[in-house]
Amino acid sequence: MKTSPLLYGLIWLCLAPLALQADEQLDAISQMAIEADQAAQKAAAEKADAKRKAEATEKAEAKRKAKAAEKAEAKRKAEAAEKAEAKRKAEAAEKAEAKRKAEAEEQAEAKRKAEAAEQAEATRKANAALAKAKKECTDQAGVWEKDKCYDSPSPQDICKKDGSSWKAGICIAQHQSEYIQTKGLDEFLEFADELKGKSFKTDLQFQPYCQKYATLGVRQAYRRFNEGCSEFIKLFDNDVASQWSTLAEPQRLWCLTVSSFATEKETLYREEILQDCIQSKK
Repeated sequence: MKTSPLLYGLIWLCLAPLALQADEQLDAISQMAIEADQAAQKAAAEKADAKRKAEATEKAEAKRKAKAAEKAEAKRKAEAAEKAEAKRKAEAAEKAEAKRKAEAEEQAEAKRKAEAAEQAEATRKANAALAKAKKECTDQAGVWEKDKCYDSPSPQDICKKDGSSWKAGICIAQHQSEYIQTKGLDEFLEFADELKGKSFKTDLQFQPYCQKYATLGVRQAYRRFNEGCSEFIKLFDNDVASQWSTLAEPQRLWCLTVSSFATEKETLYREEILQDCIQSKK
C-alpha cells in the first residue's frame, strides 16, 4: 500500500514543530553545557590563580623570613665578634697593665734593695770608722762627744765650767740657793708654741727647732753637774740617762721624731727638777 504525499505532508506538519522544539531544547542544553563548562573553567582558573597567589605569597613570606633570619644571624655574629674582640682587647690591655705594674714593682723593689744595700754598706763603713775613731779616742783616755774626740774632762772640770767650785767630791754652784732659769729657755718655748699642731715629718722648721732643743738640753745636763744635783737627779736607768745626756746629737735626732709638745714637756721637766734641786739647798 502506498502512502500518499498528502499524508507525508500532514505528518511533517505535525512533526515539524516538535522537531524544531527539540532542536531548540538541544541548543539550550548545549548552551547550558557550554556555560557550565565555562563556569567550571573559570572556577578552575580562579582556583589555580588563588593557589598561585597563595604559593607566591607563601614563597615571598618564606623568602622574607629567610632574609630576616639571615640578617639577624649576621647581626648576632657581628655583635658576638665585636664583643669577643672587645673582650680580647680588654684582656690584652689588662694583661699588659698587670705586666707593666709587675715590671715596675720589680724594678722599684730592685732599686729599693740596691739603695738599701748601698745605704747599709755606707752605714756599716761609717759605723766601722766611727767605732775605730771612738776606740782610738778612748785608748788615748779621751772623751768622744759630738763626733769628736776631746781630752777627758774630770767631774771637777765639768763643775768648774760654769764657775762652780768642787769641794769634798761635791760640785757647789756659786748661786746654789737661788734658781736662775737656764739660758735660752724662753726663746725655745716660744719656738715650740709656733710649731704646735705641725708635723715633724714635713715642716722644715723642725730642723732649727731641734737644734735649739739639743743645745738647751745639753745646758740643762751640764747644770745637773754644776749645780751639784747629781745626787738629787740620779741616772738610775738608760732612759733617765738619755734625758740628761751632755751629747747634743742624740737629743737633736730624738727631737726630729716627736712633736713639739713632747720636746717642750721634756725640757720643762728637766728645768723643774733643776729648780727643785737648787731651791732644796736653801
